[in-house]
Amino acid sequence: MQKLFRTALILVVACAGSVAWAETKIAVMDTQTVLFKSLAAEDATNQLRELLAGHQTRLKELEQGVSTRQSRLETDADILTEEEKQNFVKEINAYQSEMARINAQIQQAQQKSRSEFIRYYQPAISSIVEDYVAGEQIDVVLDSQAVLWNATLTDITQPVLEAFDQRFTDSHSNATDE
Repeated sequence: MQKLFRTALILVVACAGSVAWAETKIAVMDTQTVLFKSLAAEDATNQLRELLAGHQTRLKELEQGVSTRQSRLETDADILTEEEKQNFVKEINAYQSEMARINAQIQQAQQKSRSEFIRYYQPAISSIVEDYVAGEQIDVVLDSQAVLWNATLTDITQPVLEAFDQRFTDSHSNATDE
């Protein structure tokens, strides 16, 4: 009798849980798209590009220097002395070393910028999502990149991206008005 009671209780709980689950409104959102396809990301990218313009210019100069010296080594190999060849090789190595250092600085600046961007804008996106799900009566939002299969879930990426862009535009127009 006790086994029968436990089994019945488990069935009741399971049925009640599945009814509650069936009434749960779930949506998905691609957080990366909202963050990095936004007007804020475009603005941050432009600012970073301006900040790194000197590094990019220097890289182009170094690449040209390497190319010129390699070309000269190939075309004038017969008439260059061993000392001249060694000097060209040293210059090429020095240029490549400086290029590697500059590339590392650029990557570090990009990573730092990305981290700061996420840290700065994540609260705004969370607030927008909270407002949106409250208005749409959504109970759970999953990151779409974590969902393996989705047949019927609502995708809120685009409306959240639009709200984020609007908030960014509004905050920038308010900042320029002051």
